[in-house]
Amino acid sequence: MTDKFADVRRMVDMNAPTQVRGVRTSNEVLGGVEYTAGGAGMILGREHGGQLAVRELFSSEPREILAVGTIGLAKVLAFRALALGAQVWVETRRVAAWDAFIRTSAGASGAIRVVREFPDARFASEDRPVFVLVDSDSSLAEDDQVGLSWTTVLTLYSQLTPWNVADLTYADLAILQKLTPAEARLAAGSIRGSDLAQRLEAVSHNELGLLSGSNLDVVTLELTAVERYMIGDVSRTRRRAAARD
Repeated sequence: MTDKFADVRRMVDMNAPTQVRGVRTSNEVLGGVEYTAGGAGMILGREHGGQLAVRELFSSEPREILAVGTIGLAKVLAFRALALGAQVWVETRRVAAWDAFIRTSAGASGAIRVVREFPDARFASEDRPVFVLVDSDSSLAEDDQVGLSWTTVLTLYSQLTPWNVADLTYADLAILQKLTPAEARLAAGSIRGSDLAQRLEAVSHNELGLLSGSNLDVVTLELTAVERYMIGDVSRTRRRAAARD
């Protein structure tokens, strides 16, 4: 384990953006990470003009975020939430798929852990917000999950379907990896954006579509060296290819 983190420290890319504010994670991982300030929110990528794309993750009002993409994307978002000082709860039944990442990113701090049901977030605060990541492909919840102050619920879907597309209209923010043409049409039909389908289809494999209402911003997802080492490839290319077969 010691040698592994020595490798991480040597791989640090100090110019790659991730998060802002304090971090609660293991000292070993922190030794290999240099964070770039980007305002009071999560850095999700870089706009085409070169500016950092920052979105508010936590507020005094509960927030709901929808992500359509890979489990790798979910791990990046969880890791960056840790850097905002959040307690991260992962509701999943794919425990094996999360185990190594959680042990490596949190160490003994316990700042990120797997839960089997929606956690008690009554004690969330501005200094210690709660980030609940619902891995919906493995843990489909029938009940509404209502957040509290300084609590953000992110629901991950591996695919956009007629059964979950309505969630786009309720989300404060949707984070979309490259969609299939069918998924893009579903999203456009739900949001009723005139050219939204074409714009979503134009999102490339290394970009994210950030959808808020009918407003779509396309940003380039940049991983730090630590994220690439811990998480690996987060692209959706293979899943989309399989869906066409």
